[in-house]
Amino acid sequence: MPAMLWSYWEFATVAKLRRSSAHVLDTSSLESTEAAIRTSKTADLPGPPSGSVSPDGPGMTQSGSAKGITPRNKSRGVAMPHREVTPMNSKTSASNSNGSRVSPRGEVARRIDLYKPRSMPQAEWTELRPFVVRSLYAAEPVGLPAMERFARVLTLIAAWCVKDGIPLDAEMVLDPDTVERFCSNGLKRLPSWGSYRATLRYLGPRLTTKAPWEPRPKPMPARRTAVPYTQAEMRILRTNAERQSSPRRQRSARGLMALGAGVGLDGRWNKKVRGTDVERLTDGTVIVHVSGKAARDVVVLKTYEEELLDLAEEAGDDYIVGGKTTNRNRSNELSQRFESGHQHLKLEPARLRATWVVTHLAMGTRLPELLAAAGTSRIETFDALLAYVPPLDARPARRLMQGRP
Repeated sequence: MPAMLWSYWEFATVAKLRRSSAHVLDTSSLESTEAAIRTSKTADLPGPPSGSVSPDGPGMTQSGSAKGITPRNKSRGVAMPHREVTPMNSKTSASNSNGSRVSPRGEVARRIDLYKPRSMPQAEWTELRPFVVRSLYAAEPVGLPAMERFARVLTLIAAWCVKDGIPLDAEMVLDPDTVERFCSNGLKRLPSWGSYRATLRYLGPRLTTKAPWEPRPKPMPARRTAVPYTQAEMRILRTNAERQSSPRRQRSARGLMALGAGVGLDGRWNKKVRGTDVERLTDGTVIVHVSGKAARDVVVLKTYEEELLDLAEEAGDDYIVGGKTTNRNRSNELSQRFESGHQHLKLEPARLRATWVVTHLAMGTRLPELLAAAGTSRIETFDALLAYVPPLDARPARRLMQGRP
C-alpha cells in the first residue's frame, strides 16, 4: 500500500477525533454580535477525504486552523495536528516545578488549534485567527469551559476592533478603555454582557504588559480564629488567677475569666461591666446587663454564677475587672499583666469568649438565642468553632434529630 494512503482504521479514528474536538462560534457578522453570542455552538468539522493525504493534512478547515500534520504517533498510529503558535509574552506563561514555561496541552491545545467560528466569513476569520489563537495560548485556560469562554469573547472583541479600525495588538485590543467601549457599545443589549466584561477584565492584565490595568488588590488575610480553652487549661487558668501577686490582679483575672467564659464578653465589653450590672432574677437566673452598641442582657452560665455575684458585690459601682478607665486597650493591658506561672498559659479574652461559644453549642443552645447573647447577627462568626464542638453519640444524635427528649 502506498505510504500516502490511510488505512480504514486511521481514517475512522481521525474523523472521530475531529468531530468531537471542533469548537466553533456561530458569529455571522459584526452587526449580529449579540445573536452570535446567544447561538454559539460546537459544530462538527468535515471528515477526512477518502483518498490520499494532502500535505496540508486531511479534513482540516479551509481557514488553515491546523496547518500540516506532525509525524504520526508510532504507539497509536494517529496523525496529530501541528501547533505553531506560542504564548504572547513571558508575563503570561505559567511555570512548572522547574521554572520553565508551560503552554496549554492535550485536549485544550487541540481545541485551540481547531477553533473556528462556524458562520464567520473565511476572509474575516483569516484576519482574526492569529490574534485569537495567540491570545488563547497566552491565556493558558484551565479546562475546556474556560478555553471556550475565552475564545468566544476574544473573537467578538477582535471582530469589533477590526470594524472600529483598531489594530489587532493585545496592548490595544485589551486596553481598559477599549474593553469598556466594546462592552458598552458592542454588548450593551446582551443580558450577559457583565460576564463577558468580567472575562475581558481577567484577560487584560494577563495578556498585556503596557496597558494601564490597575494591579489586582492583594487578598485580605484570613481572620484568625481564637482557639477555645480546654477544660484542663481552664483549671490551670483558675489556679493561676488565685495565685496572682496582689488582690487587685486577682480580681482582674477572676473578672476576665467569669465575664469571658461565663458570659461571652471579650475586650469590647468586659471592661465596661460594673458590679451593679449583675442581677439575680426572681427565678434564680443570674444575668449581666451589657451596655453599648450591642446592648443586651446575657444569662450567666451556671458554673460562673456564684463567682460573678461575689465579684459584683465586691466591685459595687466600680468595674468588675478593676480600674477607673475603659480605654480601648484596657482589656489587653489587664490580660498582659496576668502572671501565667510555669505553664506559661496566657489569659486571652478572645479565647475565653470562644470557650463560652463552644460550651453553648455543645449544650445545644439554639443559634438565634446564642447570636443575640453574643451581640452579633453573623452566623459566620461561629463557623470555625464548630470543629471544637464534641460530637454526640449515634443514638442521642438520632433522638435529637427526631425531636425526642
